[in-house]
Amino acid sequence: MTHPQLPRRLDYYTLLQEAEHNELDVERNEDEVAAINSNDITKEHFKRSNKLENDFLNAIANIMTRNGKQKWATLLAEVENPFFRATRKHRTCKKEMVPLLVTACAGEREKEKLELTNALIVDWFIQMKKVRLPKNGKECPWYAPSSQNMQLRTFLSHMNKTYGWPWKQSDFTGWDGCLNGVMKELYNQRYEKWVSWCNDSNILY
Repeated sequence: MTHPQLPRRLDYYTLLQEAEHNELDVERNEDEVAAINSNDITKEHFKRSNKLENDFLNAIANIMTRNGKQKWATLLAEVENPFFRATRKHRTCKKEMVPLLVTACAGEREKEKLELTNALIVDWFIQMKKVRLPKNGKECPWYAPSSQNMQLRTFLSHMNKTYGWPWKQSDFTGWDGCLNGVMKELYNQRYEKWVSWCNDSNILY
């Protein structure tokens, strides 16, 4: 597959450093902090995909520092999407505008690009909750691991087909700070908290 050229060479190291610096001012609960700092020891579909993309972008845009600054502000700037393909019906339409992070994570596979993509998805996944919950507050608000894994696969497939993201779920395992390790720690914490509180092992898992 031939990948379109991005408008300019991105400095992934600087983008990650900026996000890590801003992370110092992001308010996290103890569970999220512990999960992020953990190590990993393990080596009508289209409509849903669009929903996941929107959820992802909204989650990233809403991560704020204590000073009211967006953690990922630089990557939220809009750019032309080099992967845009006008349909036959709309050949004359202009290229769509997308947040820079969408194109930054696309194209050829690179280690620092993977680390940036991982950091973005981690920030999204640690705050992902069910949309509808019973009003009695006695059901865990978090998705089960199998459900969240399915959403990840669906999301990555959509981003690959739409924007040229080269990543698969297996890319986010087996290294310190990877999505798999972070979520595994969070799942353990959530399981212990909700099962012990509700005395029902089926609530989370």
